[in-house]
Amino acid sequence: MGVFPRLRLPIAPFLLILLFSCHSFARQQCRLQAPQSAFASPNDPFPSSGPSGSNTTNNDTGSNETATTPAITQFAYGTDKIRGVNLGGWFVLEPWITPSIFENTGNDDIVDEFTFGQLLNSTYAREVLQQHWETWITEDDFKAIKAAGLNHVRIPLGYWSVPMNDSDSVSPYIPGAWPYFLQALNWARENSLHIIVDLHGAPGSQNGYDNSGQRTSNPTWATNDENVNRTIEILSSIAENAGGLIDILELLNEAAGFMSNQWASTIRQFWKDGYSAVREAAGPPMKIMIVGEWSTANTDCAKWLNGRGIGSRWDGTWFPQQGTPVLGSCAGLTGDSENFSSNYKTFLRKYWEVQVDIGESVQGWVYWAWKTESADEWSYQKGLAGGWIPQDPAERLYPGLCNNTTNLA
Repeated sequence: MGVFPRLRLPIAPFLLILLFSCHSFARQQCRLQAPQSAFASPNDPFPSSGPSGSNTTNNDTGSNETATTPAITQFAYGTDKIRGVNLGGWFVLEPWITPSIFENTGNDDIVDEFTFGQLLNSTYAREVLQQHWETWITEDDFKAIKAAGLNHVRIPLGYWSVPMNDSDSVSPYIPGAWPYFLQALNWARENSLHIIVDLHGAPGSQNGYDNSGQRTSNPTWATNDENVNRTIEILSSIAENAGGLIDILELLNEAAGFMSNQWASTIRQFWKDGYSAVREAAGPPMKIMIVGEWSTANTDCAKWLNGRGIGSRWDGTWFPQQGTPVLGSCAGLTGDSENFSSNYKTFLRKYWEVQVDIGESVQGWVYWAWKTESADEWSYQKGLAGGWIPQDPAERLYPGLCNNTTNLA
């Protein structure tokens, strides 16, 4: 299967670009309010009249009343620093985050969530996904994130998981994650965490990578107006039906403007049209994010980071051929942190501190990701346990890294 040359390496924290305004609205209108549908759960997904979780049924919540949710202090964006973490691999599968899900299929051609639904028995595939949605992230994770001094969670969501008011099929994707997503919003609220929702996968794939849902050498999101328009409709639906529990909506993750001038032009117009649509659906209280995430990993050594069955540029196993450069061995740089040397853990701590300092020199940061199955250098959870991420994100063991008073190495 073709795939774009992809190097998913962490870089300095992206600037968090937030576009928002509440000045023309009364205080009452600027309060974060929860629609009735926000209290759905996997056991009771739609407590008022509405859809059953399918993408082929009406999405009417059946009530205009504002539900009572736990109070949360509004975040002072532009003043307070965002300290967040991504719940990656939960509602959009990525082989490098949960390799066991893909290994257990026994089929090497299953490389993303698209082929997971396409090549497996649908009943079995749905059972696996439901088990994953129920167990990969639980309320205990939200409690641990709060205890770690973080104030935001970013939740990646695929378009196929958003119920719409039409009969358009999302096949071969398997819908059904929406009630688990709503439950996550409530867990965040109950633990005083602010929420960034990120549309991680769009119709036709916005980049051709498995993190869009479909790994393909021919993504069609930007070359098909229907895909772009559909994406805007989906964003509007998220804002209308869950906006009361969302602080920030990210319009689209990692759209591939590098592919061509047409893609770049389409993406520029999409930012404008998507912004207007979300504003119309949710009003000024909804903040809109364009970019942002980073990690302590400094190589692409993690198994399947570049795609299932694809190796690493670091050790020369990424499509190896004569003359392929080798930067070094991946041994001790990925996998179980029990095998990390003390020097490597010290580097990870310094790398964490310097990137946080850069992020907090602007609006803040959102780390990728909270957990992985077997790539501890990417895991905030494992970093806390291993000591290269502090329990208090304000703590510094190596102050001054950004002013050259201390070497990173």
